[in-house]
Amino acid sequence: MLLPRRFFMTALLGLVAAPDADAVDYDARAIGGVYTAKVTPANDQQEVLGRAYVDVRQIGAARNQFTFDFRDRYDLFGAVDKEHLVLVPSNDPQLRQLVFRAPYENGGLYWSVGRFTIADAGLASHDGGEVGYRLSGGTLRVAGFAGLVAERGHGRGLGLATDEPEAGVYGALEKTGKTPGSRTYASGGLVAQKPAIAPATAVTGDKATGDAKAFDVSLHGAAVHQPDPTTRVTAYADVYALPAAFLRDALVSVFKRLTPAFSVTGQILRLDLTQYRRQRDVRETLAPSAYTMAKISGDQRVQRRAKIVYAASYGTRSLDGKARIEGSAGLAASPVGGEHVEASARFGVRKNFQSRDTFARFGASYFEKKFDLDAYGEVGIENRDSGETLHPITGAGSVGFLATRSLLASLALEYAKDENVSIISALLTVGWHVGNKGLTPGRSTAPGLEGAQ
Repeated sequence: MLLPRRFFMTALLGLVAAPDADAVDYDARAIGGVYTAKVTPANDQQEVLGRAYVDVRQIGAARNQFTFDFRDRYDLFGAVDKEHLVLVPSNDPQLRQLVFRAPYENGGLYWSVGRFTIADAGLASHDGGEVGYRLSGGTLRVAGFAGLVAERGHGRGLGLATDEPEAGVYGALEKTGKTPGSRTYASGGLVAQKPAIAPATAVTGDKATGDAKAFDVSLHGAAVHQPDPTTRVTAYADVYALPAAFLRDALVSVFKRLTPAFSVTGQILRLDLTQYRRQRDVRETLAPSAYTMAKISGDQRVQRRAKIVYAASYGTRSLDGKARIEGSAGLAASPVGGEHVEASARFGVRKNFQSRDTFARFGASYFEKKFDLDAYGEVGIENRDSGETLHPITGAGSVGFLATRSLLASLALEYAKDENVSIISALLTVGWHVGNKGLTPGRSTAPGLEGAQ
């Protein structure tokens, strides 16, 4: 095993000035997977997934960093043959990162060149360069960047949108307070793009309109403030500012532990179309829409290992004004049955977008040092506005196994069924890792309840 690792790192580090492999920190992963879904009545899905990731730090005296992240998805039914009107395979290669940088953690001047993420400005991908400065105290950094919008669509394809310039600035603050557990993070960024297509200026339902000659300017902000372990405020927002202003997505969350046994959390959430598609129920048939929700939840610890949990929420869709109102209560316990299991059960009622529901949810996890198991299920009764009554059943389970110091495998299953549709899917992945350190072992015992004494 030592010979392949040394050969791999020697070849890789030759790309970045060939420093001594023993003088750097390196992490490399290769992951392959197969996804299959059986949907009745609908088209099935079959995909082959792959990922190659390399991260090399502490390169040379300047302690530079090189990161490469490539992913590929081969969909057996991902394209349409218009001539023969059949589905045919498609391939979707995605270059997520290819960047050489002087990281800000080194202090002072920092920079990046290539394709990279700028999280403090809310950019998932940027092609170009970045220059910033971290002040001597280490708590504040500011930077500017310029380049091209990464290829649209997935936003991380192999091509360059050479006719779409992009530039911006951002600042970030990270501070640890004197009180134990106190910390603060805040960032804000401005991004200006000159898109080849019309930028979004307004949202009417699911459509955006705009002036193709105008710049598209967006703002991003994020913050986490925890003055002590009993209080935490989290917030983020993405706003299109020009040519016309509207809120894309946002979150404000406030957690407060009022007593050693009682805590409450309040949230206001805004989802754009992309996030709505990712989070909606797999059986939902409504057209995607922006969504706004308010939620309050809490827990009351009744024993060292058990607590009562409850939640209430109200949300509306921007497209059609349909609302969802939900209330639930249940019990969570950890650890139970020894030291390796956590479990929960919750019962609730819901006025959904197109039905009135009663449901019960159950979940359990098992933790060992080299593997873990998770299981989740929900059963319910839906009295739909059309007069139809459905009895949905959904379930999901996963297992992860650390076979060796370098080999990890996982299997995830999902099932959903009612009187109209049946969906069953599976995802199998196998990953291989090399680096200065092995993969981090999982938990050997179930986590205790937050705030438990």
